[in-house]
Amino acid sequence: MTGDSQRMAKTFARQLSLEEFKAGIHAGDKTREIQLLQAHGHNVALIDKADVNIPSARQADLTIVPATGEPRIKRFAGIVLTEDGLGALPHCLALSRRAMETIRSNYIWAFAGPLLALPAAGGLLYAFGGPLFAPWMASLAALPGVAAAIINAFRLRRV
Repeated sequence: MTGDSQRMAKTFARQLSLEEFKAGIHAGDKTREIQLLQAHGHNVALIDKADVNIPSARQADLTIVPATGEPRIKRFAGIVLTEDGLGALPHCLALSRRAMETIRSNYIWAFAGPLLALPAAGGLLYAFGGPLFAPWMASLAALPGVAAAIINAFRLRRV
């Protein structure tokens, strides 16, 4: 959705691989259009750089502002691009998807090790005829899970 011409909107839509777009939407109408889309269950991302569109930026699920955006709208942005234009946007979106995948994976690694090691440190295995671990040994058993989470985070460098 843009206030730009149909031709400009089509160019942006092609760059972003969007199937649907609306052009020629005035600033005052953008907020209503966003609310309508959200009422139909859509998530709405707004790419804008003008302070006049702050109400729309606040309503959208995600606001993206290019480097040349006006200062006040940047405060409402979920993403502020470091360069002008939309060239960095696909990389930015790929990085955010990868970051979320890494966070989810890190939760598993960070909690699985301690979750298994704590009962061993408490003597649960010993109660069922297993070995009795010293607490420091259980701490060591939890360490690989935490280390894996840290190493996993370094994968973001390759996005």
